[in-house]
Amino acid sequence: MNDLTDSKLVSTPVSPRSKLSSNDDALFPDITLYRSLVARLQYLNMTRPDITYMVNQVSQFMHLPTQSHFLVVKRIPRYLKCTLVHGISFWRNNLMQLTSFCDTDWGGDPDTSRSTTSHCILLG
Repeated sequence: MNDLTDSKLVSTPVSPRSKLSSNDDALFPDITLYRSLVARLQYLNMTRPDITYMVNQVSQFMHLPTQSHFLVVKRIPRYLKCTLVHGISFWRNNLMQLTSFCDTDWGGDPDTSRSTTSHCILLG
């Protein structure tokens, strides 16, 4: 993979129009590189829960990654570099209100037609 240190930064870990599929395009020629990068991103999941969804998505294609899958994998470090200063702060005097949201995409997976459910829980 080319050096990403001078890559354009992005504010989201995935493009809003991105739908990964096993039938996207040509296979990625270096499967070992793809697996290595995804494994590193899986390790980062422990401290960066904001990338968990996309790392899960690209992990599903480790057996036969395509060029478009690799482009998504390369986007995640660009997002991480852009958000290095982001963090979570808890203050003692804040009102700790718990708010929860969920959303479901019925049959939106292009490969299996399975539903996808996600949730967001906010504290404070």
